[in-house]
Amino acid sequence: YFAFRKGFHILKNMSIKKLNWENHLTIGLDLDETLASTFEWFLSYAQSQGKLLHIESIDQVKKHDASWLGNNITSEEIGTIWEGYGKSTLSPESVPIVPSSVEGVRKIHDLGKKITIITARSNHESWKVERTTRWVRSHFSFLDSSTIHFVNHFSSDALPKSTVCKEF
Repeated sequence: YFAFRKGFHILKNMSIKKLNWENHLTIGLDLDETLASTFEWFLSYAQSQGKLLHIESIDQVKKHDASWLGNNITSEEIGTIWEGYGKSTLSPESVPIVPSSVEGVRKIHDLGKKITIITARSNHESWKVERTTRWVRSHFSFLDSSTIHFVNHFSSDALPKSTVCKEF
């Protein structure tokens, strides 16, 4: 997904060549499943814990909300699995990148655009911020990792990503 300074646009599977780049100064990029292949690794971890065994492939996950979980797991269990998964990735660099994302982001960067990464992740725990920042530095070393915005999706102070997009 890309978000642009002049208005908010969500584009999926669209060629960046079709955009009028003159109009956009800052490009906002989502992190998970746009840059980082987080859910695939999460699924592997959950299955190693004996959970979500009914999902054979990440391709079966069509939404990133609780609807794909089925009735055999609670949202509390998912939270516990996410926490365990996050702490198990001692080397955040091991979480793979989405294929071709480095090349795509580099093309945008080379156009002279400022790139902002917007993630639903929380910045309330320093280890999450540190690992996310390290991951970005590891795979996208040409980006300024200080432009990562955490919107705290599951917190009382959560912001919609569109709010951050409009701000920047």
